[in-house]
Amino acid sequence: MNNGVWVAGGPLTSINFGAKGMESVYQCVQTILATVVGTVFFYRDFGVDADIVDLTLVAARQRLRGEVVEKLRLYEPRIQVLEVDFVDPGRDMTEQGTLVPKVFIVPRKDALI
Repeated sequence: MNNGVWVAGGPLTSINFGAKGMESVYQCVQTILATVVGTVFFYRDFGVDADIVDLTLVAARQRLRGEVVEKLRLYEPRIQVLEVDFVDPGRDMTEQGTLVPKVFIVPRKDALI
């Protein structure tokens, strides 16, 4: 059995500037998932591509899964992504086509956390 954890995307409600260990990792993952590509000055590729909004829900899920894995591998080397799923948003959000990723991660064995 692994010691992984689910981390959900969505807007950040607070930032702990003193976060350490796995709390820091979770916060970084949430930051990557909540950031839209092109919105960070001098770091334009950071975050998740928002162009998926023009895709069908099925295509958007597939594209977002790949995007999440790619960006977390690039920007958060302390973890390994085991699975990408989506939060069940409830009826109202599903009708609006809202996708909130949740990622099952484990710390890399060679990571300094």
